[in-house]
Amino acid sequence: VHGGKATAELFLLFYSDKENTNMSASGEWSCDACTFFNQESDLTCTMCFTVRVKTKDLKVMWQWSADDQWIPYDAASCVKIEESFQSGRKNVKLVDGYFANNHGYSIVFDQSKDGQSHSHSHVAGRTTKPYHYQLNSATSFRRRVRRIADDDDTLFVPFKNTITEDLNCSICQVAFLDQDQSVDDKEKAKAKDTNDQKDESNQASERNQDEDGEKDASKDDEPVSLPPCSSHYFHRPCIAQWIKLHDHCPYCKKRIWEA
Repeated sequence: VHGGKATAELFLLFYSDKENTNMSASGEWSCDACTFFNQESDLTCTMCFTVRVKTKDLKVMWQWSADDQWIPYDAASCVKIEESFQSGRKNVKLVDGYFANNHGYSIVFDQSKDGQSHSHSHVAGRTTKPYHYQLNSATSFRRRVRRIADDDDTLFVPFKNTITEDLNCSICQVAFLDQDQSVDDKEKAKAKDTNDQKDESNQASERNQDEDGEKDASKDDEPVSLPPCSSHYFHRPCIAQWIKLHDHCPYCKKRIWEA
């Protein structure tokens, strides 16, 4: 998710949807848990900190740790943080949304592993989590920050063994093997038609585009598990929606990250 795309998706989701039944004409929304009315750009209730259900449809979201829970930043701040993260910056000052009237805060991105903000690795079935943090310039106090995104491999552990016929997504119950075979057949047919109709130079261009598309499709369809849980498997998009609202496996209830 690149900065411009993330910006468009966030603002389309939170500023163009007027059909939500718990949203007022002015754009405020009522919390499903406590009924408190919040600002349109808020991703979490400012009264009880319940995460807004609509956040499950976001491609990316940033959260800060507060005691034993993770709380999303508002939409405008999420956009600013994601744009800075994708551009490879070391830090970003928070000046939008809530922070327009609350100054002195910034996000410092993890620059470990050869200086790359996107560093992560899986070791013996566990994931090394990037250490991003929010810094209060007045007190030097730090709060841990995390990125929740469909493309974030620090949250999803790929399935290493052979996929069998009885292995299904624990959420949608679709068999991984049947889906993989269907995708393979479509891709083979598409490749054959392309090779028959394109000349050599066009084929090279098409192959590059197809490879990118295949990688994205394959990543969405592959079985993944959550770092603390090795017995439940999901499609990436299926479990990604759940994780944006909850901080634990939907079955064994093991927490993803301690706040």
